[in-house]
Amino acid sequence: MKNFRVLRYSTLSLCLLLSGVGHQVYAQTDVRPIINASLSGYVYDSQLKQPLEGVTIQLEAVTHAVTSDQKGFFQIVTGQKLPFSITLSRIGYKKKTVLVSESPTKIELDPVTQDLDEVVVVGYGTQKKISLTNSVASIDGDKLTKRPVSNTQQALQGLLPGVTVQDLGGKPGQSAANIRIRGLTTFNTNSSSTSGYDLSKNNALVIVDGIEQPWSKLNPNDIASISVLKDAASTAIYGSRATNGVIIVTTKSAKSGHVVIDYNGYYALQKSINKPKQMDAVSYLQLQQDAYRNAGLAVPARFSDESITAYQTATDREKYPLPNTWFDTLLKTAPQQDHALSFAGGNEILRSRLAVRYNKQDGIIEHYGAELADIRLNNDYKATSWLNFTGSINYRYSKAAEPGRDPINNFLHGSMWVVPKYDDGTYGFKYARK
Repeated sequence: MKNFRVLRYSTLSLCLLLSGVGHQVYAQTDVRPIINASLSGYVYDSQLKQPLEGVTIQLEAVTHAVTSDQKGFFQIVTGQKLPFSITLSRIGYKKKTVLVSESPTKIELDPVTQDLDEVVVVGYGTQKKISLTNSVASIDGDKLTKRPVSNTQQALQGLLPGVTVQDLGGKPGQSAANIRIRGLTTFNTNSSSTSGYDLSKNNALVIVDGIEQPWSKLNPNDIASISVLKDAASTAIYGSRATNGVIIVTTKSAKSGHVVIDYNGYYALQKSINKPKQMDAVSYLQLQQDAYRNAGLAVPARFSDESITAYQTATDREKYPLPNTWFDTLLKTAPQQDHALSFAGGNEILRSRLAVRYNKQDGIIEHYGAELADIRLNNDYKATSWLNFTGSINYRYSKAAEPGRDPINNFLHGSMWVVPKYDDGTYGFKYARK
């Protein structure tokens, strides 16, 4: 019974203690700010001069935010003193931070119209995106120069929505690529193709300064803009060849004013990322020996135990190459360089731009390489207020070197029987086994 009284008194004391703490906390929260300032105002569109609804107004150093109503009106009650620093934001308008020293106030937001006002090149001239209902995508040429690639087609990969660039090889100087806009248009049968279809017929039509021409070796520094069209309107202008889409390339021209000199270049090193691991000659001979025996056939002399022993005990490794070192010997680190220099300037009557480019790419395999020299001159002459002349001259020289046979195929099929290079300087297959 004594224990029960102690427990009851202890429980009563704890309840009284908690009750007192609760009253104390409540008294602390009932504190009002000494200053009670109010900021009100209106938000308008800077161009249409109409009130903006749904604008978020955020007071600096305060997490609470308010929004404007249908009349663009907003009101903030705070314990801070004027002036206030507020930030206004709304989808479709530029974010703005202002310092307000009086209330009420009027604030204007600028609409984000850069994309809609962007001028793109179409088949029948130039238009703003806001006035187009066609399938159009465009990109500024300066984005291409930020990629250290040897041709323009590679630089275009991943930059335009709906445009797929498939590189058909990695040889220096090779410019073959499939460019497709929003998938395939048709399947063309081709008996020479391994897939049975000639997918190259789905490539887009490329127009450079109004003229159809290959553009893989076009200087990326000369490109002002690229527009992509794929709709009925482009087909009506360019004919059936535009069924797969049209890529319109516009090169740069000079502006009036001082002469502008621009240089863009790079130097890079290339090397093979993956080297195939091949079976050595002894393992290959043993595998072939097992295959013949499992098939119940007589083992040829070149796969016999004597031939395997000869490879294992031979001292002349030019006749009996062991182990295989082809990929380690013939794959090398190859330099690649590109240099582009341009001069642009003129006045209101005559403007000219001269661009020179030099590109050199060595292959990671010996005797592979390519060089490219390009010169372009663009002139704009204003004869009268209503008559303009525009001319362009482009000279391009290129050469590429490569072995007569496919070296990779030789690496994979014949390299286990010969060494890559003999002591006398000649290359493999001098003692190739039959």
